[in-house]
Amino acid sequence: MSLIFGFFDLENELIPNQVYRLFTRAQADSKNEFHYLSGAHFFLARSGDEGDAIKNGPFVSEDGRYYGVIDARLDRADLLVDKLRKHNTSLSEEDSHNSLAFKAYLLFGKDCTSHLQGDFALVIYDSLKEEIWCSRDHLGISPLFYSVIDSTLIFAQLPPLVAAMVNSPINYNYIANYLAFTDSGVSETAFKAVSSLPAGHDLKFSSSGLRVSSYYSVDKVKENEALSYNEAATKLLELMSTSVRERLNSAKHPSTMLSGGLDSSTVSCLAAKELAKNKERLQTYTYVPMDGNTYPVLPGVFINEGPYAFKVKEMYKNIDCSLVDLKGVSIFPYLEKHLKYSGSLEVNNFYNWLWSQEFLKRCKSRRSNVLFSGQMGNLSISYNGRLYGLELVRKGRWKEFVRYELNTKNLKGYGAIRYLTYQMFCAVAPSKLRVFVDTHISRLGGHSYNWMVKDSFLNRNGLNKRSFLVANSVFKADLPLRKKMTAFIQKLAVHSKTYEQIYGVKELDPTADRQLIEYSLTIPSKYWSYKGQNRALTREMTKGLLPDSLRLNNKKGRQLVDSNHLIMQDLGEIKRRIANWKEHPQLEEIFEFDKVLSALDSLSLNLNKYDPDLSTFLSRMIAVCLLVEMNSERVN
Repeated sequence: MSLIFGFFDLENELIPNQVYRLFTRAQADSKNEFHYLSGAHFFLARSGDEGDAIKNGPFVSEDGRYYGVIDARLDRADLLVDKLRKHNTSLSEEDSHNSLAFKAYLLFGKDCTSHLQGDFALVIYDSLKEEIWCSRDHLGISPLFYSVIDSTLIFAQLPPLVAAMVNSPINYNYIANYLAFTDSGVSETAFKAVSSLPAGHDLKFSSSGLRVSSYYSVDKVKENEALSYNEAATKLLELMSTSVRERLNSAKHPSTMLSGGLDSSTVSCLAAKELAKNKERLQTYTYVPMDGNTYPVLPGVFINEGPYAFKVKEMYKNIDCSLVDLKGVSIFPYLEKHLKYSGSLEVNNFYNWLWSQEFLKRCKSRRSNVLFSGQMGNLSISYNGRLYGLELVRKGRWKEFVRYELNTKNLKGYGAIRYLTYQMFCAVAPSKLRVFVDTHISRLGGHSYNWMVKDSFLNRNGLNKRSFLVANSVFKADLPLRKKMTAFIQKLAVHSKTYEQIYGVKELDPTADRQLIEYSLTIPSKYWSYKGQNRALTREMTKGLLPDSLRLNNKKGRQLVDSNHLIMQDLGEIKRRIANWKEHPQLEEIFEFDKVLSALDSLSLNLNKYDPDLSTFLSRMIAVCLLVEMNSERVN
């Protein structure tokens, strides 16, 4: 477990004891190691397990020029070791990934990022040039936040640490974008004075000022029309297998999230297959709805993932499967602790996020240090080619468009005509016109509970209740959309680092591997929904790996079908909190609390209605209120 943070003061006015007290007061107070250079205005620190100083730093070069704190989990580390040994760099079997990354910097300088594969956040101090250099990995899997106040740079891997040091108020524009379902940008955080270093970027801070620059972007990746369908499926499985194997190297008593879907099932089956070679077992966790309640019947949907998880268990005898429900579980204890550490709202529905906390708690109890997920699978291995039809229309390939949409969407009759007409409109209409139609005519993009947020608050921040439609209406081809989706990886990074601090468990996502994602972006859009089969490549690549009953299942899983019952478990506490929030000057300006209370009162009359919008908006409201309340002593 690692967490890096520190100060760099150009004016050389640091007082070590004062800095130490500030950081410990800002929650970085467990098993810390600090490094202060007298007369060199520099303070580095990391939080981690006792006895890890040799492996994890802070690191110092032999000549005393370079100092660094690093958080790295590297892929293909053997390739890096070979490069380092060719240049007579001293290595030992005890070298950790953090140490290897530091030695890569000493050898290659700032170009070391082109030799590092995996997740990393690097902070290096050059005592000769008196400058700080920071870097974040290519996809942004390892977080890094910073703030510059006068002559001082403060950095940390969790934003509340930086916010507390600089006394930063809440960023209400970020809050508004979050509530309107729009993207506030990868650099913005919930704190006004705190920025996130974007994925694939470097930062340099010296007497010349602050400079942030890009060293990598997926925007340069292009589709490879020469790829065959079978070649793409074979290569995807190869890269996915390598990704899982690399991440198992650091796993003790590994665990996985296992749903009835293709992504987590692929991760779990590959992990089980690999562990079986050494007669090791894999613990899996599956969310199931609470017993004793009735739930709606949803056409084309399954709501209980348990039976699918056990089909996987039947195929792999070294899997131990645990079913987890949320009976008696409240959102408040988990969410309050999470927001205290993370200061981040980048979760769509915190009630849907609740079961992952129960998984992590169980991982901690069985001393598992890794929980695998498949969150980015719908980008890297199971994308559904949802905009390929628009591409065909724009290219004038009308017959192909009709065949493609009818086959992949299983459309018939009047519904088919209406859908095809709307898709043709979307392919040629300007974005603003599409938003207008979505909002005022088709109502395809509206959320039924956006009245929870006051118009005046959104308007003050240049938004309105339909703003999120703009972001969803600008893409007319798959590749730009999928490249945009990669930004979501860095949005989730702070949550994984928070889990690590709270539970001592790393959440690793093999579907977010850089080589895997880069390759998937080169695959032509037509292959993702091939010959009328949705998510065709995934079903092809997992032949023999997944049970056919799961691999060929066209039904969609619906998690959190018991969301209304979860809300009812929290109902008394929600009402009590709202009574206080109504008196809070900042929160009262954001939410329509009386209308929220009215909606909650009517909820008990229709508990079995499937209404994911309610839990989504309600959980977002609760999260915002808790975050603002926690930081209310810092005002604009």
